[in-house]
Amino acid sequence: CILFDCDGVLWTGATQVHNAAEALRVLRARGKRVLFVTNNASKSRAGYVSKFKSLGLEVAAEEIVSASYAAAAYLAQTGRFRAGDPQGKVALVLANSGVEQELDAAGVAWIGGEAWHPPLLLTPADMCSLPLDSRIGAVVVGWDPAFSYSRLVYAATCLRELPGCLFIATNGDHADNIGRPTVAPAPGAPLPGAASTSSRQGSGALEPQPSSSARAPGSTQPSQGAAAASPVMRMMP
Repeated sequence: CILFDCDGVLWTGATQVHNAAEALRVLRARGKRVLFVTNNASKSRAGYVSKFKSLGLEVAAEEIVSASYAAAAYLAQTGRFRAGDPQGKVALVLANSGVEQELDAAGVAWIGGEAWHPPLLLTPADMCSLPLDSRIGAVVVGWDPAFSYSRLVYAATCLRELPGCLFIATNGDHADNIGRPTVAPAPGAPLPGAASTSSRQGSGALEPQPSSSARAPGSTQPSQGAAAASPVMRMMP
């Protein structure tokens, strides 16, 4: 099985990388299984199928592993977030439609998303009297075009005060080259604020996590810079 990153490997912006389609054709003709992995959670797998097609690349949704899909698959496997379960938990989403669509496809109950605009929190009194939804069992952070200080405060308060609330970070990148030389804040930009105020670290949906137990081959000492699969990756189907 051969894993391909997407941005910068198969395409740059709206342009296919030279000979990308031919490379995939040759690999498949030789019987190789090909999967496409991306920590970009701004699209669902269906959205990525459309993106691939627009660039002349034929790819099935089942061949795509995106951070949005990984987050949804993880929450679905916990069994705590079943849509329609009155006793179940819901995920608070600070992300766009790519994450929303994958959560819907996985049958995960969620609130928030792009359309959610909490009340303005202008004073310490506003923050101290903030009512929390006790159904929230996870906070999922992705590319959040509707980002606001109030959304960040609410999410961090949920993480700090709601017992067992999971913290899922779809993408830890803090900056994104959106068209040289322009650099914009990336989905990971709000994470330090949420992490520092809640004393929590988000579990990356696809990105490896540092591991003190990972060892170099043939060594009894931890490998410098070693990483292990994130909790989300380990629970994916």
